[in-house]
Amino acid sequence: MPTPPDMMHAKKKELMSNAMKRTTEWISSQDIPSDVTINVRGVSFSLHKFPLMSKSGYMRKLMSNFKESDHNHIIEINDIPENYAIGNLIARTEAYINEVGLKSLTSAVSILQSSETLLPISENVKLVTRCVDSIAFIVMKECEFSMSASGGCSSDGLDSSSSSFCHLKVVDWWAEDLIVLKIHTFQRVLLAMISRGFNKCAFGPILTLYAQKCLQDLEILPIGKNKSDPNQENEKRVVLETIVSLLPREKNAVSVNFLSMLLRSSIHLETTMACRLDLEKRIGLQLEQAKIRKLMESYFAEIASDCNFSVSKFVNLVECLPKQEWGIEDGIYRAIDIYLKAHPLLGDTERKKLCNLINFQKLTQETLAHAARNDRLSAETVVQVLYHEQQQLKDKVDDAGSGVLNPLPDDLSSLEKENQDLKFELLKVKMKLKEMKISHCDKSPLIRRSFMNTISKRLVKFTPFLRADHGVSPSVTKSTNKLSKDRRHSIS
Repeated sequence: MPTPPDMMHAKKKELMSNAMKRTTEWISSQDIPSDVTINVRGVSFSLHKFPLMSKSGYMRKLMSNFKESDHNHIIEINDIPENYAIGNLIARTEAYINEVGLKSLTSAVSILQSSETLLPISENVKLVTRCVDSIAFIVMKECEFSMSASGGCSSDGLDSSSSSFCHLKVVDWWAEDLIVLKIHTFQRVLLAMISRGFNKCAFGPILTLYAQKCLQDLEILPIGKNKSDPNQENEKRVVLETIVSLLPREKNAVSVNFLSMLLRSSIHLETTMACRLDLEKRIGLQLEQAKIRKLMESYFAEIASDCNFSVSKFVNLVECLPKQEWGIEDGIYRAIDIYLKAHPLLGDTERKKLCNLINFQKLTQETLAHAARNDRLSAETVVQVLYHEQQQLKDKVDDAGSGVLNPLPDDLSSLEKENQDLKFELLKVKMKLKEMKISHCDKSPLIRRSFMNTISKRLVKFTPFLRADHGVSPSVTKSTNKLSKDRRHSIS
């Protein structure tokens, strides 16, 4: 049987819910123009006089001092004490925050983001602290649930079988919610998570995402460019230094590419020397991860468009790179294609030198398809491209045939059709190559042969033996052959 305090509590909740329902219905009806404006601590609310007077004696007392001729009344209320009625504004707000606002991550972050504009009032009423603690609790709870479901990570965010970082998909569900916060509030949330036992090593993805949002325009700015608004520069400087202070100390927690971006931004924003030295030390610990392949590919593509850049220099630059350290060479093909496009008057020998730099076995299928239709490449190179493309298709068909699951008939028919098209294209290229060889062949030997044939025909007239052979009739030849056969089988 419920006790009297429980009954009072239930009655209070029922009254509060009914009051909230009536308020919602009242606010939603905006067809009638407002006839009274109430200022609550500097915030104005345009409301209707009749519902207020019928529901509140306090409002009726305040409005009785105004004349009926006034079309719009302004009332200033400094305080609404809770002892006048159950379910007043403060109690309803507290009930909403406790029962709705702080129960989910999205709503808690939304309240915290709104409270940032109300500082220091929201800090004095402990609203910011409550939101920060609730967010940290929800994130920790969700992380523990995700890791227990996967079974591969311990509760501290690290793999239980190794010391490598367990790549949780934090960006998918809670990181994107937190990056809307300002940097100081964002820092408080992360520190609250650390105090609850969250491993700092798992902050790499969210710090990367936050930096990309706040410092994205600094990634493309060249060093030494004129600075923008000093206030914006100062805000970004604070953001960058705070992110660096929150970076995990463990190796490989963030990529060396991200650290390089932070160092570049710190140089542009002129951060403290301690911040730059910290980034340089972190990059030095992971320097073996740095790759220059994309940088060199971009450099080759840049110099390839220079019309005054010679073929020999370009070939020497590309050959300086260690080929065994390169993976996919689509960038090399792109740079060579740009060079051929910028130098349309190159000879066949120079084109062959450039095309010999391409390793067709390290090109993707899309690049091979582009090269097969590229008229700027030499004919021999196009033949090699078609051969490698056909070989890749054959390998895929063989792998599909040797697998447990057979490929679909539509896939087989499309592969067979593509294979036939490649064979036809290869045949056309071979015919074109043959025609080019014939057309470029020197025609002087043909003239010499025709001249010699003419001389030999004239000499026949003066040679009696040749003339006799040529002048003999077919009947005589036939009889001579018959006579020779008879003599061969003769006994005498």
